[in-house]
Amino acid sequence: MEPPQVTYELLESITGCFSEENQIGSGSYGAVYLGTMPNGDKVAVKKFHDSSPARDDFNFKTEFDNLTRVHHPHIVKIVGYCYEEKQLNELHQGRLVEVFKIYRVLCLEYLPKGSLNDYLSDGFYNLDWHTCYKIIKGIFEAIKYIHLELGEAFYHLDIKPGNILLD
Repeated sequence: MEPPQVTYELLESITGCFSEENQIGSGSYGAVYLGTMPNGDKVAVKKFHDSSPARDDFNFKTEFDNLTRVHHPHIVKIVGYCYEEKQLNELHQGRLVEVFKIYRVLCLEYLPKGSLNDYLSDGFYNLDWHTCYKIIKGIFEAIKYIHLELGEAFYHLDIKPGNILLD
């Protein structure tokens, strides 16, 4: 089942217009913001860069397709998305010009404890052995799922402590 489409206007309102103070992460494809839905639920809002339309569309579509295919307790869930095309008037070199803008945004399950990277620093590990074991087991179960059990496998290619989110 496809997640619901949400408006860019709603996403701006729940993230404080994608404010820096609501930014909780960034990566090669875009930035992630904390959003609070009108019903009070927290979501992670991933806004894709708009630097190269063809590449950005490909990255958005690939991530959207992959996230809608997976259903596993150790893989973040997609809860909504936005793909809007708008024609806007903007100032460019002192002149008002019409521009065509595409907004590509994914709304993801928010995991409040941050990433594993937040718990690892300069030899100080703030996790007990039982918790470490559960994290390692969860990582391997998720990898096994996407490589062997999903049907048509896909590869994450960027598994690192900053991309391992904790609940």
